[in-house]
Amino acid sequence: MLSASALSGLLGNLKRFAPPWTLNWSRVTELRDEAVEPLLAQFRAWAERPEVRVVFVGTDHLLSVLEALTPVGDKEVAQDRWALRLALLRVLKLEQDFEAAALDYCITYEVSPPSWVPPKLEMSSDSARSGVP
Repeated sequence: MLSASALSGLLGNLKRFAPPWTLNWSRVTELRDEAVEPLLAQFRAWAERPEVRVVFVGTDHLLSVLEALTPVGDKEVAQDRWALRLALLRVLKLEQDFEAAALDYCITYEVSPPSWVPPKLEMSSDSARSGVP
């Protein structure tokens, strides 16, 4: 379970070491509500920093967890969960998946979706999806 305290510990550890950072998401089965905003802020910050070098392991698993948390058409789901999913897709440089999710967001909330902006960080992952080596 990814909680705010677990995320805080992870981010604290990252401050102690220079990039590249390898993060394994394969054991995350649940994302607590209190962790959504800080993780969203972190993904957004990384996307804007060209000096950040990150390797994600268990990427498709994390994507599946976030997809399960963002069902299309359910307006009861907090929009920040969708923002987190879109931010992760941006960090992973998965533009086509981002565009598809943005369309689902648009359908769900009946608002204009966020636009794709290429990320600046150096990213690699074990994702089977196209876009990242």
